[in-house]
Amino acid sequence: MNINNNGFYAHPLYYDILFGWNRAPEVIFYDSLFQKYGLNIGEHILEVACGTGIVGMDLARLGWDVTGLDISGAMIEFLKSKLAQNKLKMTAVKADMVDFYLTKKCRGAICPLGSFGLLNDDNLTIMHLKTMAKNMTKNGIYIIDVGLQEEVNDVSAKCDYTAIEWSMSRDNIEVDARDAKVFIDDNGVKKILEWEAVPTEFNCQHLSSLIKNSNVFEILDWYPETSYTEEGISLFDMGETQNPPIAERAMIVLRKL
Repeated sequence: MNINNNGFYAHPLYYDILFGWNRAPEVIFYDSLFQKYGLNIGEHILEVACGTGIVGMDLARLGWDVTGLDISGAMIEFLKSKLAQNKLKMTAVKADMVDFYLTKKCRGAICPLGSFGLLNDDNLTIMHLKTMAKNMTKNGIYIIDVGLQEEVNDVSAKCDYTAIEWSMSRDNIEVDARDAKVFIDDNGVKKILEWEAVPTEFNCQHLSSLIKNSNVFEILDWYPETSYTEEGISLFDMGETQNPPIAERAMIVLRKL
């Protein structure tokens, strides 16, 4: 992913605001899934494409040993400042999700909010999975949150950002995502930022074949979104699995072979 000064990902404060809704249900679901599949609180887990570490920080508060990884140096520096302000222990690493090395292998990992789809071709997806496997312990659990094509037989395609609208505000800063751009009102100073990358929404069969062809992970379960918050945020149910899921989003649990 290319990052430029006019792009949204070069401005971590605005990112932190726009994605800063109540992420507690998502965090609790990750925490519960890890424990369901055999991890113990306190083990090392990785947040891939962590951004400003909103989810990873909450997992660290629950007692997990968390590393956050992101390609944006601005995001990582912002995360480090948040960790210092909150006196919270978490490791932050600037690296490409396709090619990285952790000094300590992780037992579990997550890739939230469709960021897995930023791997914009099949080769990069398989490269990422192989890199993940090299950095995980035996039988490690990797949870990816992906956007899906609504019909099982649809092809994988880029998300239509023109159809997505939401806004968040904090400290007299309003961040408004619409029309495939991000509109900022920062204490009266207005800016328009570009999305550097648009994630893929996957066809279930296509995604399954990529995971199988990686030869390093197997799919254990698919958890389709089951409901939404009042703000339209996806919710998932520990007791609801479906393979293949017919839904707009799903959490997929992978196990390292």
